[in-house]
Amino acid sequence: MRAREIPDSGLRLAILNALIPLGHLDEEGLRERLADIRDPEVESPWEHQDEWISKALERLAEVEIDPTHLAAIDHLDFDGGNDIYMLIEETLDVDTGGETDHYQLGSLAGIERLGRLQTLNLDGHGYRREPLDLGPLRGHPTLRKLVLSGTCIAVEALEHMPALAEVDIALGSVDDGAVLDRLAARGIAVHGRR
Repeated sequence: MRAREIPDSGLRLAILNALIPLGHLDEEGLRERLADIRDPEVESPWEHQDEWISKALERLAEVEIDPTHLAAIDHLDFDGGNDIYMLIEETLDVDTGGETDHYQLGSLAGIERLGRLQTLNLDGHGYRREPLDLGPLRGHPTLRKLVLSGTCIAVEALEHMPALAEVDIALGSVDDGAVLDRLAARGIAVHGRR
């Protein structure tokens, strides 16, 4: 499959980031894919960094991923220091410190492909201005720990996750707090409630 089959670029980057240390993606190959984006004649690269990062994301969307490798991912996060963000910025010779809206998570569509995911931490670039629909998590068979950030909607999906054991809401908010009460009543640890 092509990486673009994961429709959201933020989720796609997190998945690519998780595949690198597992040995399922070649970091040097990714760098080569991006190497000619930066114009070495440009004296002020920061003036072009948005354009270059956008082009890098387009190229990374064309990376070939073996769908069976997605099953090896058990943890997904969006930390600003993730290797994939640094790979992009080092290759392009730009420096956002990993803190650019280009890396934001906008949708969880496609997360069902990660059939052995245990932990999903939405801190960092998982935070976004728009509400995040948690609907794609409905029925996820293995997700045990979830750290939410920003405004999250369709939180009732969490009631249909058989392995869920822990939810941290300290960095986020949900559209229906009663769901958190029901999760806690079932013995699921709910942290960070205000």
